Amino acid sequence: MAATFTLGATTVHAPWSRIVWTYSLMAFCVDLGQELAGDAMDMAGDTKRGSRFIALLKGRPFALRIAVALWGRVILLSFLPALLGWLGTSYRISILISDGLLAFFSIRLLQSQSSETGRRAMRGAYLGATLGMMAFLIANSSVRRCARSFPRVAGARQHLARVQALRGRKPWLYLLLKLLSKTCVWNSPILP
Repeated sequence: MAATFTLGATTVHAPWSRIVWTYSLMAFCVDLGQELAGDAMDMAGDTKRGSRFIALLKGRPFALRIAVALWGRVILLSFLPALLGWLGTSYRISILISDGLLAFFSIRLLQSQSSETGRRAMRGAYLGATLGMMAFLIANSSVRRCARSFPRVAGARQHLARVQALRGRKPWLYLLLKLLSKTCVWNSPILP
């Protein structure tokens, strides 16, 4: 999943965007933590299939601690854009909510005694991570800076024409791209 963001940045000629790489690393940690926690919740199924996952080799508590440690890295990484001034106040507020949910459900996951309570905690942690993604999308302090750099992006006019052609054929995709361009996720807007 993390490669999606870096590949997207590459298509708009911004492959070394610090925001994109930070978010990609966060997505990687969330995804890996989710997989480890999911394996810990389904140890019976993994045993039947003969799988050799961390949860089976080292135990459920160990796998859950690794997952929560990865989510802790997500929380630490989420402060980077705010501390370095890449994103503004809207990001700071929404990421605090996201980080709070991720931390709360991480603790609940560590305390879970059954697979069902663990799965509920995992869903809550995933909700927190989803809100973190939304924090990136609604962060708007760098839109003006991106708008100024847009004319310098190679092939920008052709790309803009392709995206605007989607308005009639696939309006949902056009609106999504418009939202992403206004939030400057790729460090250069797609639409004016």
